[in-house]
Amino acid sequence: MKQIILLCIAALLAYGCTRHQGFIIEGTLSGIDTGKILLQEYIGQSKYKNLDSAKISGGNFVMRGQIEHPRSIIVGIEGHRGQTSFWLENSRIIFIGHADSLYKAQISGSASHDEYLEYNEYIDPFREASRVAYQQFNEAKKSGPDEEINRRQFISDSVKKIETDAILDYVKTHPGSHVGASMLKSSLYYLTWQELDEAVSSLDPEVAETDVIVGIKERIAVLKTVDIGQKAPDFIMNDPQGVPVRFYDLLAGKNLILLDFWAAWCGPCRQENPFVVNTYNQFQTKGFTVLGVSLDRDRESWIKAIEDDKLTWTHVSNVSYWDNPVAKMYAVSAIPTNYLIDGNGIIIGKNLRGGALKKKVAEYLETE
Repeated sequence: MKQIILLCIAALLAYGCTRHQGFIIEGTLSGIDTGKILLQEYIGQSKYKNLDSAKISGGNFVMRGQIEHPRSIIVGIEGHRGQTSFWLENSRIIFIGHADSLYKAQISGSASHDEYLEYNEYIDPFREASRVAYQQFNEAKKSGPDEEINRRQFISDSVKKIETDAILDYVKTHPGSHVGASMLKSSLYYLTWQELDEAVSSLDPEVAETDVIVGIKERIAVLKTVDIGQKAPDFIMNDPQGVPVRFYDLLAGKNLILLDFWAAWCGPCRQENPFVVNTYNQFQTKGFTVLGVSLDRDRESWIKAIEDDKLTWTHVSNVSYWDNPVAKMYAVSAIPTNYLIDGNGIIIGKNLRGGALKKKVAEYLETE
């Protein structure tokens, strides 16, 4: 009988533990009485995935569930503008906010969210320095002489490198952190595959097996194929008139080609276009050309931007936004992105902006 009682107690304790393995979000909202709270996840490229929802009654809501590991999620109210994000984990989380200013919500009960706030305190000075340096670079591009543009670009790139090094250092010193892994994903544009591979290798197995890191591993594999020194992948895509253009056919007989990923809706791309135009005009007679690959989703906007910015080289696109097979082939995660490729199809440069593009083109053609 004693053994039976002990087994029953053990079973009850196990049941009790199982019941609390998931999360419970207890929310209190002012400024609204009824409605629906939405739980979403940002999956990239302006796309969201609905995870769950709950009714708001008397300004209160309760949401229960379970997740495999901590992750950043987005909370919004159906029919209301504005949202906020926080780190969800399997714990009891208290959410207190106003319907019209969710970004000010007070969130407690998630250790991962607390870590995220601490991480922001750590990285914010680097972010701010990088923001200021990039802003000064953009101002110089508008009216400054080439010397000032190049100087500001060097400073901006150097400060950004310090920021990304700080992120990498955080990831390596917090190998069990899902927050750190997520921050690694947010810096993909600026990191080489070697840096990513080293960071991923430093993670604990539990973190290294999450979907975020699996996605980064897939990116590493693609980045290796389009690294400097590699043969540029060939492709075929239609121009604005619907005529197929083969990349290597365009390359034939040229000394250099810039494969330029951009879009009409991309502000930084449009700011960079005058420098590409300047380089093209100066060196096209020496065997330099450009192939623009657009990530637009509206054909008329794409064509208008080509005309407005005087981009007189060849352009291609499937006009499907981020669902562009060439962009995926070249591991494009943000734009503008460019690859400088020699006449043999070998990649010799990447993400050359401002005066750096003209300098690299000039150096290469002078040695030919």
